[in-house]
Amino acid sequence: MFQGLLIFAIAGIVVVIAYLAMVSNRRRETSELPPEDRLTDEQFRRIEYGDDD
Repeated sequence: MFQGLLIFAIAGIVVVIAYLAMVSNRRRETSELPPEDRLTDEQFRRIEYGDDD
């Protein structure tokens, strides 16, 4: 039983590290964009879903 919990804990740690790496990479990529290339949530919604609110 202890081995199963240990494996589960290690897998959880690996998943958390992978998630943090993804978020960090995304933030770094978007922070390097010039301001005119960044979309607000409203602009993204208009482009992606055709909303004209």
